[in-house]
Amino acid sequence: MNDTELIVGYASALDYWRNARAAQVVPDLGPHGKAYGVGYLTLSERVLRVVEECGSGTPLDVVVDRREKRHNCKYLHDCVWAGPLAGQLSRIGYDASVCLPAPMFVQLASKLDEVELAAIAYELCGSYGLPSTAGYEVVQNLAPFTSVGELAAYATSARALGVRGAARAAEALKLVAEGSNSPRETEIAVMLSLGRRKGGYDLRGFLMNAEVKVPKSQQGALGQKVIRPDFLWSDKKVTLEYDSNEHHLTPLEKEHDEARRRVLESMGYRVFVMTNEVLRSCTKLALFMDDLQRSLKVRRSQPSSAVLKAQEDLRYRVVHGLGSRATF
Repeated sequence: MNDTELIVGYASALDYWRNARAAQVVPDLGPHGKAYGVGYLTLSERVLRVVEECGSGTPLDVVVDRREKRHNCKYLHDCVWAGPLAGQLSRIGYDASVCLPAPMFVQLASKLDEVELAAIAYELCGSYGLPSTAGYEVVQNLAPFTSVGELAAYATSARALGVRGAARAAEALKLVAEGSNSPRETEIAVMLSLGRRKGGYDLRGFLMNAEVKVPKSQQGALGQKVIRPDFLWSDKKVTLEYDSNEHHLTPLEKEHDEARRRVLESMGYRVFVMTNEVLRSCTKLALFMDDLQRSLKVRRSQPSSAVLKAQEDLRYRVVHGLGSRATF
């Protein structure tokens, strides 16, 4: 690691990749550390330019491998981290690089809990983006930025080296499926995947937004050849859809949704529809999940008071967002 190079990591790296991904560009700081021909930049000037490009704030999180390499700069937050970075950096300017998602995810694991980590992994491996800049809306239908396999391979290697955060990162990735297309889908996915003692329902094995082919006899009426349920347990022929606009759809949109459900049901699928009304009610959510578990042929003992408390705590976090913007 170059002693003069700024290595952006942790939450600042997440800001950078979120903004670059949402904009579908990788910004450039300009040539050779000069301010457009004015002269070489001081450390503070370099940091502020990196902050601007990252769409982040100060202090900027930077990675150093030894304590003695820490900077004396009010705009920097030095994070001593010994994880491997060979081949895991992307240059964003003269003597400035940003950690790629795999090491960044392990770094975040030393700060965030399992639920927040899983939410970030769903985002990175899904098809939506969360720009860090306040006021910007979610960007959807993006190409996945990375894969669960890539994140897990790095976490496993880092864990073998005893890197801080790697064990928690590896555990969080066990909760993650690829293909989420919205923050709410991610939040429901975490709730479905997390173990019961931690407030989840331990219903893993689903695919997200995977294709279900529509029979040719019904393609014309439906106007599409495939249906992509939000959640699909293909072996159990069960689907789950999240409907955020149950009270705001036009009659035509409602009819199309009903047609999709009728087609799935005619193909032998059991279709569940999760709404905000269900999520906001502990009683309604419990009844919904009991019905889903029966359809998935999952038998469970009655939850203890501790499990019920954990489920209510997680439900509250889901309703109000899982905190996947990594503020710490």
